[in-house]
Amino acid sequence: MGMHIWGRVAEAGDLAAGSKAIFQGFKANANKVLMGLRAMVIFYNNPTIDGLRCAIYSDDASTGTHLPSTLILNSTKVWTKAEIITTDNGFKEIYFDFDKLPLQQSSWYHAVFYADTYTPSSSEHVSFAIGFPDPIYTLNQTVDLIKLQTLPISISLIGADF
Repeated sequence: MGMHIWGRVAEAGDLAAGSKAIFQGFKANANKVLMGLRAMVIFYNNPTIDGLRCAIYSDDASTGTHLPSTLILNSTKVWTKAEIITTDNGFKEIYFDFDKLPLQQSSWYHAVFYADTYTPSSSEHVSFAIGFPDPIYTLNQTVDLIKLQTLPISISLIGADF
């Protein structure tokens, strides 16, 4: 039995600086300090990518939906492709560290992913793993493309108390 990993594909331009196309919102459940974030990156064939990083943005709820608004802080770790993967097709959970970013309880934030260089095509691209399978879903559930497209990017926050 193989392992299945589903991902949100980064299309051309999605990882360009300022794009905010590939993001995941999160709400702080307590006053904490964000030290880092982990995300799984999936490589389909051998896309050109370099300078992969994560940025934390404030929330713009003025439209009634939670979207990234203003840049707060960039990760200090910037990944080269060679640090992530050296062969075609694969995945790796990587970390992005932050310089002690204080998070306020009940506030929304957004992790936005971008790269200095990214050239996808129909036969090669990068994806960010989404939260499926998930304990909410049973093992016998049929995978539904609509549900897959609405699942969040799977991120893990690494924090500390104030």
